[in-house]
Amino acid sequence: MGKSQKRVVKSIIRKFDNLGFLLIGFLAVVFSIIFFGMGKKASKNLVKQATDREVIVIKSGARAIESFLFMTANSMALLAENTHLQALDNETKEILNYYISNNLGKILAGVGIVNQKGYYQFAHGPDGEVVDRTASVADRDYVVWSKTAKKGDIFAGKPIIPRIGGEIVDYKYVIPLATPIYSSNGTYRGVLVTPIDLSLLAKYYLEPLRISDSTSIHLVDSDGIFLYSTSGDLFNVNMFEFIEGLKFPSSEYITDTIKKTMDKRESGASEFRMPNIQNPLSEPWERMLRVYHPIQYSSNYWYLNVIIPTKDLVSVVAPFYINQIGIIIASFIFLLMLTVIITKRRAYKKGFTIHGDIHKEDPDKIKAEIKKIETD
Repeated sequence: MGKSQKRVVKSIIRKFDNLGFLLIGFLAVVFSIIFFGMGKKASKNLVKQATDREVIVIKSGARAIESFLFMTANSMALLAENTHLQALDNETKEILNYYISNNLGKILAGVGIVNQKGYYQFAHGPDGEVVDRTASVADRDYVVWSKTAKKGDIFAGKPIIPRIGGEIVDYKYVIPLATPIYSSNGTYRGVLVTPIDLSLLAKYYLEPLRISDSTSIHLVDSDGIFLYSTSGDLFNVNMFEFIEGLKFPSSEYITDTIKKTMDKRESGASEFRMPNIQNPLSEPWERMLRVYHPIQYSSNYWYLNVIIPTKDLVSVVAPFYINQIGIIIASFIFLLMLTVIITKRRAYKKGFTIHGDIHKEDPDKIKAEIKKIETD
């Protein structure tokens, strides 16, 4: 092949290379537009799917607490039917000890019986029998409630810090579960009380709901009083007053929204912007997802609220989408490489075809010429 022929072939190759690069550029622009559109849509899909997932998880967590309360209430109602408990005789202590030995450490902090005068006549706590029972608890809501309650009714009192020398445990925040005790002839004998250890309730039922260190979990009663919160020492604090006290612009809107969902006992999720609760003056504010679900027991209810930063929420399901995007990018790169190879092969073929060399030359010679052109 002469020099003039080589120049022509190289010219044709460059022309096809330019076309190839134009095609690659065009495809890159098209794919960039597609990726941009997919990115925006994927972001929305990520948030939606992650939100749906969290709603299911939080609902399951709330239902698990409901089941615990239901089973505990049933066991207490059955225990209150025991004739020895109704008689408050020598067998009562053994029955209580047996009951708590099978439940101690499993969220229940103890068991006891408050007599008609408002004192614990029997009490068994984490460290065994409570000997000092000199403090009156007649003013406690669960004792007041029991005097007009029906047999088999269950009551969850307001969260309390037990009184030393009076209420089974003296070092933990507890929620007393209570059921009245009546004798066989219908006489009120007192109230059976089992305090729920909030630290264990949180450990077994609430902490597993966190998807990141930034996730905050809040369990409140029907009046909005914190029973448990991961956002500092908020036990027995009014949630609505606390949020409004942070004094950020949307605090009233958030409290109104929460009140409406609680009044209707709704379950679901809502998204909003708010500052970090631990540092309310921090900037910028984060997009937060609130997932909520009521916890029903007897005629009362609690409310479970889980607040999750959206960025943490997306990170849970993002790996699945990243794998898909990785496959798309790999396919795109493969397409580009294939385009370059095909373009060059066609350029060589076109160059030889124009001068008729591809019909005259020996195939081995053609390959040698192509290799020589490439090295030049």
